[in-house]
Amino acid sequence: MTTDIDFGPLLACTAKAERAGFDTAAAKAAVLDLLADGRPRSGEEIVDHCLRLGMVPHDARAFGSVFARLRQQGAIEAVGFCDRRKGNGTAGGRIWRLAK
Repeated sequence: MTTDIDFGPLLACTAKAERAGFDTAAAKAAVLDLLADGRPRSGEEIVDHCLRLGMVPHDARAFGSVFARLRQQGAIEAVGFCDRRKGNGTAGGRIWRLAK
């Protein structure tokens, strides 16, 4: 599945997060480590895992750039949607797994 996504705003968020002390490389590694067991997980479940590990960005939306970069690199893929536990009236969340 390919889409024409403008990653510019996400990369800007990554740069801001890095300046604020959020380690996106460690967050990427944590995402890949969690998904290594082969079980697909919701983005919220993955973010919660990273937060428990102490990876707390200035803004939780900073994780969007982590997912986008991993997807762009072909490391993870979205395999479905789920109801969100968080978010105020937002659309469904994505379910992620390691790319095959």
